[in-house]
Amino acid sequence: MYKYKVQQFTEDEADTIGDTDEVCHFCSEPFKECDTLIPCIGVIVGETDVVRYIDKYWHYGCVADWQKSQTL
Repeated sequence: MYKYKVQQFTEDEADTIGDTDEVCHFCSEPFKECDTLIPCIGVIVGETDVVRYIDKYWHYGCVADWQKSQTL
């Protein structure tokens, strides 16, 4: 379906990215430590929600939102 894969980071790598001035490629919000609700996945409690997708940093949920918008 999609030729790109989501690259997840270790907790330390995600925290390092979250401490920088990087923002999500999709929603432009920072990667801060928080409780994150991901549809069909559940709640990620107190983790930095950041993944690499199409060579950019994204929130995991934003990747799903973007993919959904591409199929409409």
